[in-house]
Amino acid sequence: MKRIVSLYLMFVLLAPMAVTQELPNAPGAAAVPSNEQGIHKTLHVVGGFAISNLAGTASRRPWLGLAAGVGAGIAKEAHDKSVGGSFSGRDVAITTAGAFAGYAFNKWVLRVGKKSH
Repeated sequence: MKRIVSLYLMFVLLAPMAVTQELPNAPGAAAVPSNEQGIHKTLHVVGGFAISNLAGTASRRPWLGLAAGVGAGIAKEAHDKSVGGSFSGRDVAITTAGAFAGYAFNKWVLRVGKKSH
């Protein structure tokens, strides 16, 4: 169990930073220093995880938390576009990765929704 939690935390904390180091900015996007990108992507993955975790735990349905996390990522990017920014599919994907991690954490570590006998 401790190994699963450790691997999970490594994913949540390190994956966004690895992504920002390997992928260039989208065409037409303003250059952002890599440290700012790392923080930005980390906030997306942690936000997706937190929403998925909280909604899944509160509803006792991990899949509902997953849907909430993915939906929040899409809604955030739609909002960015509506206020003159751009819709970032990469940000949605990273938020979705965090939401999947929250789903997995709820389902297999916290065992949310399992009936106890």
